[in-house]
Formats: sequence, C-alpha cells, structure tokens
Amino acid sequence: MAKRPVPGIIFFPRFPLIGVFLAFFIAAPVFFPSLEAAERFHINLRNCPVYYRLGFDLAEIRHIPGTASTGRWWRLDRFPARGPLRVRDLVIPGLAGRPFLSARMLRDMEFTFLVPFTLDAEGDRAIQAGATPGLFISALGDNWEIYLNGSLIRSELYLAPDGSIGVHRALEEIALPLFHEAIPAGQNILAIRIVGDPSGQRTGLFRAGPVYAGDYDSIRARQTAGALVRTWLAALFFFTAVCFLWLYCLRRKESYHGHFAVFILVFLVHLLSGTEMVRALITDTALLLRIEYASLFLIAPFFGFFAESRLRYGDGSGSAEGKGFFLYMKIYFLVCLAAAALLFVFPFGFEADILLLWKCTIGPAVLLFFVHDVILAYAAASAERYQAALREKSRAAKRDLYLEAFRDSAEGRLLAITAALIAAAIVDSVNVLFFRADPVITRFALAAYIFASMLTLIRRIELLHAALDGRDRECAGAEETIAALKRALEDGGAQLEQKIHDLTQAHMRITVNTQHYQSLFNESRDPLAVLDGNLRFVQANSAAIKLFSLEYVDIENRTTLIPALPDRLFLGAADREMRLEQFWNSVYAFRLNKTPMELDVFTASGERRRHFTVRLEYRISPDTGFEIFARFRLHDEAPPRPA
Repeated sequence: MAKRPVPGIIFFPRFPLIGVFLAFFIAAPVFFPSLEAAERFHINLRNCPVYYRLGFDLAEIRHIPGTASTGRWWRLDRFPARGPLRVRDLVIPGLAGRPFLSARMLRDMEFTFLVPFTLDAEGDRAIQAGATPGLFISALGDNWEIYLNGSLIRSELYLAPDGSIGVHRALEEIALPLFHEAIPAGQNILAIRIVGDPSGQRTGLFRAGPVYAGDYDSIRARQTAGALVRTWLAALFFFTAVCFLWLYCLRRKESYHGHFAVFILVFLVHLLSGTEMVRALITDTALLLRIEYASLFLIAPFFGFFAESRLRYGDGSGSAEGKGFFLYMKIYFLVCLAAAALLFVFPFGFEADILLLWKCTIGPAVLLFFVHDVILAYAAASAERYQAALREKSRAAKRDLYLEAFRDSAEGRLLAITAALIAAAIVDSVNVLFFRADPVITRFALAAYIFASMLTLIRRIELLHAALDGRDRECAGAEETIAALKRALEDGGAQLEQKIHDLTQAHMRITVNTQHYQSLFNESRDPLAVLDGNLRFVQANSAAIKLFSLEYVDIENRTTLIPALPDRLFLGAADREMRLEQFWNSVYAFRLNKTPMELDVFTASGERRRHFTVRLEYRISPDTGFEIFARFRLHDEAPPRPA
C-alpha cells in the first residue's frame, strides 16, 4: 500500500525533529561572524562633555565653544548616566513644550550637539597599523547630519521647502566608517546636527545605548552578528506561527493554535519594525514607529485570547468554540485596536501621548487577566484535583496536589508563564523609571516563551506523525480484511444467490399457506378461536363470535376490553364457581404439559344453554411467544333452564 501523505501544505519528515532542531540551533552561531579578536582601540563618548545649542552654524562646529559664546551654548559634563540624550529632556530657555493630548504639533527646529574627545597615542598607533576607525551611535533622530572636525560624515537630512521634515529618518545602531585622516591624534570634535520636533521622543540620541569611536571592523562584526541573530530568530518565529496555523487548519476545534499563531505574528512584526532590514524596505521611520507601537498595543490582547481559548479547551469540554471570550478582554482588545488606529490618524508626534495612555491601561488589564483568568483558573483546577482525591480516599497532601496541578495542568503552566512575563515587565518598568534603560527583558521573555512553545510544537508534530503511522497500519489491515471479505463473497456468491432464491420461495409458500389457513379459519362452520396466555380472545371466526356474543367486541384492533373464554362459560349455573375452578385447574395442567386437551363445557345463548367440547392446542407465536388454538364442537341443545 502506498504511504498516505500528510494533509496540509507542510510535510514533516518522519525522523526525530527535536534532535535536528537542536543541532541547527547549536550550529547556527558557528556561521555568524567571529568576535574573538578584541578591539584595537575604543573611546567611550558617553564619558565626554556635551555642548548643545538651538540652531546650527557650520563655522561653530570646528572648535569647542568659548566663554564668549556661552549665551548660545549649554554644557553637560557627560551624557546622562543611564538614559538617552533627547532635546525634550534638556534645559533650553525659551523652548516651549507641547501640551498633553494636543493635536497641534510644534514646528521642526534645528539643534546642534558637540562632543569633544581625544584620540590617545595607543589609538593612533592602532590606526597607523591598519585599523579602520569607525563611529557607533545606538540611536539618532529625527533628521540629522554627523560632522567630524568640520567634515561631513553622513547626512540623513530630508527637508521640505518650508523647512519641515519630509521623510523621517530616526535610525538605530548606526555604524559609520571613518577615513584615517579624519581622526587625527589629539583632540577631535564630533558635531551632530539634528532637525525635529523639540517635544518629540525621537529628537536626539533617543536610546540609552553606547556611543563610541573604535575599530570599525569590530563594530560592523557586532552589528552583523546581531542582525543575523534577529533574522534567524524571526525566521524561526515565522516558521512556528505557520506551523500553529497549520495545526489550526487541521483541527479547528483547537482554536488556541490559531490565536497563538496570530500572537507570534504580531510579536514578530513588533520585533522586526526597528531592524535594519526593514528600514531598507521602508525609508520613512515615522511609519515604522507607528507599526511598532500598533503591534505593541495588540500583543497583550492576542496573548489573552490565546490564554483564554487554551484554558477553555483544557477544561474538559474539548472545544473553546461557541463559548466566546470574557467581555473585558473583548473591550480591551477594542481599546487597543482604537489606539493603534489613532496612531495613523493623528500627526507624527502624537504617538507619545497614545503610548502613555496605553501604559496606563496595560497594568490594570494585565492584573485583571492574571487574577481572573490565570489565578482563579489554577485555583479551580487544584480544588478539582483535591475533591477528586477526597472521593478516591487518597492520602495525598493538599500541598502536593497543588504542586501537581502547577506542574501538569494547563492552568499551572499558564500561571508560571504569565507570572514570569509579568515579573519581566515589572523589572523593565523599574529600569525605565529609575535607570532610564530600554525595556528589553520583556522582549527576551516573550521570545524565550515562543522558543519553548516551538519545541513543544515539534514534539506534538512527532506524536501526530506517530498517530498517522498507526492509522496507516490500521487502514492497511482494514483493506486486507475488506479484500478477504470480497473474495469470500465472490466465492460464495452462487451459494448465496441459491439460498436467497430458496428463502424467497419458502416465504411465498408461507404466504400462500397463511392465506389458505386464514380462509379456512374464517369460513369454518365450527366455532374457532385463538386465545392468549390468559385465555383472552385474540382471533375468532364468525361462528365463535356468534356463540360467545362477541359482535360488539373489537378483537382485531383491541380498542375495547377483551373478554376471556371463562367469562362466557357456565353462565347461570348454581355451581359456576366450582366449575370455573375445575376448568382453570385443567388449563394450568395444559400449560405445564403443552399437550392437546379436551374439556366439556356449556354456556348460554339466548334462552337456551349450549353444550360443547373445547379442544385446546399449544402453538408457538412469533409475536407473543405462544398462543392457544381453541376448537369448539357443539352437542345437542340442552332443555330450557328452569325459571
């Protein structure tokens, strides 16, 4: 028998997929660029002083501002210790901010940052020995130009004729190579010209990441390795989402597969929206920022949909369809969807206000979900196990049963996952509020969870293939059985046809005999009747109906009270009770022996009694099991009864 292909668009080969996947996971970093060689020189610019001013003048970026220009320049001793260097966080007299939730955006303005630094003798020797100098900035926006010692290094300035920004170019992980002559030994000045909304969250160096000058080969190797890791993880996440969608198409009742696939895809869009690969496809970073925030808003609702459908499928009902989700989850999804839509409606710059509103709603929503959907579900599952243990009179401790539910049940696993994600979010919130660091732990936690789900998915696919193999073997055995039955039918076909013909002829003879018997029964002059076990009339011919006065009794349809034969015997006799007792004793003996019996009885017809002999015969009945055939032979009429 040919092997049946697996339904669906993906075919998984039938060998241990987990081992192959782990081998690929371990071997993949081998192909990434090696970082074993240390940097030959490194200058941390975040430790250097920063001069900033409103506006830009090319003549003022070749030297450090002196005392005569302090009215236009302001100085920071160094970069913020744990935070970005954004224009809106700086003290610039006369620079007004934008009111919260105001749809009126501030006009784009120019700003200048100067960062003086020193290339020491060791760095100069490294450059003279062949090291390519380079510059790395973790993030810079919105439109900008970079100068080194007055020479333009790179420009991402796209202004409209009115001076406003035409194309937004807030970039991350900027790596720039420098000419050997561009960075001489001794003092150097890095100048950054910035154009953007002074209240915007991406105007300035908007990430708390590194800013340094160093070996460009090492900078580029780190950047390439990070890009390859992100691309590799994105491919794995996309593959996982496709697999879960495939499982959902195979089994629509397990709707949590589809919800989890959508959750992975939304999270994947959020991760890829800020990568260099996507920025090469979409040049306007304002659109990328809207996509990044919109996907961020929808991550939590889709995870909630997945969690609820998973719990509802695992509650013993077997399906989450038709039950729907809790009302608050639907409402929160609509709120997040509306917030995502507003990102594309209002002007660029309004997204920071929407993000702040979302941050105010995410905490209560996650807390409600964690308590209502996770903790209460886990408590109910644990209580159910405890009640089952009490019914079975088990001696297991309550604490052990709760730990077992935490380890083995879907509610317990979801509790552990959600608690870990909430803990990561709390740590990220503390980092953002107090240390001004980027929220990266939650992203890593979500990525780790998706990665673990991928391993679980691979194991489930292996089990699915094992089940398909078993069904293939069952189908092969069934086909062999069907073939054997077919051969047996072909071999015994002639005999079966003959048996069918014989049975048909026998049925026809039985039908004819029955009709003949019924005709003789109805046309007989002697009274004839068929009685049941209690001697009630089942059938009677016309002579018996006349003899026992059954003209008004519906014997055939049995819609009236059917009399019994003893009800019509010994009427008017003074010793009727004794005669009936003797009659029933004879009937009981007849029932035991099942041999024909004749009894002399009499009854009354009008003004005269009729003497007759009744012959009782025991017969098998297909309907009631047995029946009694009664034949009555009349004697001479008796003299009239005394008045």
